[in-house]
Amino acid sequence: MTQSVQKLPWLLLIGVLAFFLVASKSLTGLSMMVAFVFVLIVPRLNAWTLIGAVVFVGLVIALFGSSEFGQERFNSLMGTPLFNRDLNWSRAILLSWRDGNSFNWRIAQWTFLVDAWRDHPWLGNGIASSRYLTTFNHLAHNDYVRALTEQGIVGLGLFLTFLSVQFLRLVKLMSMATRNGGQWTFCLFLLALLVAMMVGMVTDNVFTHTTFFFYWWTLCAIAGWDWNELPEPAGPQLSAKYFV
Repeated sequence: MTQSVQKLPWLLLIGVLAFFLVASKSLTGLSMMVAFVFVLIVPRLNAWTLIGAVVFVGLVIALFGSSEFGQERFNSLMGTPLFNRDLNWSRAILLSWRDGNSFNWRIAQWTFLVDAWRDHPWLGNGIASSRYLTTFNHLAHNDYVRALTEQGIVGLGLFLTFLSVQFLRLVKLMSMATRNGGQWTFCLFLLALLVAMMVGMVTDNVFTHTTFFFYWWTLCAIAGWDWNELPEPAGPQLSAKYFV
């Protein structure tokens, strides 16, 4: 929208994307969207961008909450220690066996994985071992806990470094590009997507989505191109007089 004169088609596309985001019925997706929009507007923060971001996020959340499933998901948050002071961490783990609350299930899964990590704190229990370390026999649903459990403190440190290097690389490319230009805007989009991805890793298995990362690394490569350099035309050059 910022780079195009015709903004209406892109605005309609955003509406379509918002519809599919709501249809995914994922609170993790909603939290990633909020983080994405926040990072996207911060460098250009003014009254209009702030109003637009609030309206967009409010519309998506309202659409999500208007469905019976969305209301059920929001209500399930109230049954977690995060929003219910009468519910402690241990009780949430016990309830996870029978209350059907995916948030309490995550609390239990993370607790069991951290307990397993304590047996091998530095190098962890081995890659792809997290789904076999608890009674749930499922993935960690937290990429940071998974890295800690499978690869220990060393692996988690390397994983965080891996994410930080990507963040710093995009910030560096933005600092070298013309502000509000095509490359600057593209890098800002990738930076917002990276932050959203890191937020999603708190409650889901984002790092296992191989197809996504294929496109991610392709876009990161494009962001590092010299956008100001035009390739030399191949073959002999004809003077303009031949076309007069």
